[in-house]
Amino acid sequence: MVEDAFPCDTTTLRLAVAKAWTPVDAVNAYVGAALDIATGPAHRALAGPGLPPECRDRLAELHAEQQAPLRAAVTALGVVDPALTTTLVLGVVDAASHAVVAGAPKSRVRREALALVHHGLTGPVDPSRRPLG
Repeated sequence: MVEDAFPCDTTTLRLAVAKAWTPVDAVNAYVGAALDIATGPAHRALAGPGLPPECRDRLAELHAEQQAPLRAAVTALGVVDPALTTTLVLGVVDAASHAVVAGAPKSRVRREALALVHHGLTGPVDPSRRPLG
């Protein structure tokens, strides 16, 4: 079942990113499509802690294939560490999907997730320029 679901989702992600004109548009497209996939009923049905180790390993491989378009877009943005940045963007997508599943409105979650990702992609922020409180 897992092997059958991934090719369709991978194609969805690739097509979404392929329509983008810029790397930022590609990141936006990936985040939006990934959020739709991750909050869909098929994805939630496949995500289970009771999977045997070999299934979890294969899931990790399949997810790595799905992440290639995001890695390419992040690399094209010229960030210092594309692998780490990609991982962090994926963390935002994961947190966003959990928020939607918990009942938050998807449109608001998508908007906030993209704002957070965009802010993170603009480069390092000097904490001394922003006093706390």
